[in-house]
Order: sequence, then structure tokens, then C-alpha cells
Amino acid sequence: MFDQDRLTVVYGPEDPKFDILLVCVLKDEMYFLLEFLAHYRALGGEHFVFLDNASTDGTTNFLTRQPDVSVVNAGLRYSEPVIINNARYKPVQQRAINLWRSLLHQRFQGRLGTVNVDADEFLQLPPGQTLRDLTGKLDGVQAQ
Repeated sequence: MFDQDRLTVVYGPEDPKFDILLVCVLKDEMYFLLEFLAHYRALGGEHFVFLDNASTDGTTNFLTRQPDVSVVNAGLRYSEPVIINNARYKPVQQRAINLWRSLLHQRFQGRLGTVNVDADEFLQLPPGQTLRDLTGKLDGVQAQ
């Protein structure tokens, strides 16, 4: 079984201690990264954890020059099948990317929240609102 111990931090803090973390799985997303980081920094993102799926367009080099970034390697490709073995259910095979997102949230925890984002999608909040405001509104909200 593939577990969070197989996520290797290759750049940045291994256990970032920030209120709000953003996690992102990407491959060859350099085109978006300048605007992406500017957007989420403006919303109050304090640290970014990127699982880089063997980018070849300069993404990795760019990210390893950012002071508020950790870069993670998983040692396999996002489309590779992995078996999820949960004691409550029979083992299930799925693509690695689905497992990575779960493992990233288990391993990297912001004190107020951890937000899963995609490099080519930009969360839009009401004018003047930040990620910190969003976590305050979600605090105490029960899942339905």
C-alpha cells in the first residue's frame, strides 16, 4: 500500500507551521504559476505545498526558488494504479492522484485549514474577503 511516508519533501519545510496551507498536485503548470501564487498570496495563503508529478517545463525549478513553498515527490506517476486497503472496506484500485490528495491533507495541516487548489483554477471570494475569513465562517459548520 502507498502511504504518506512515500511523500518525500524535496524542497522547503517538511512540517510547515502556518495557519493556512494550500496544497496542489501539478505537472507542467509553469504557465499559470506566477498568477496563481500572486492570487493566493493576496487571499492570505501563507504556505504552498506542491506535489510535482515530474514536470519538464521549468515548474520544479521555479517552485524551488519560492520562499513560501514546499515541493513534494511521490515516486510514481499520477495515473499509476494504487491499491487502497481500508480495513472497513475491500481493497480498491484507483489512480494515484486521488490518493495523493488525501495523503497531502493528512500530512500537511494548517492550523486554521488546508485548502486543496488546482494550478489552473482560481478560487473567487467576495470582494475584500480572505482565506482567513473563509476559515472563520467554516469554523463550527457541521457537514450535512
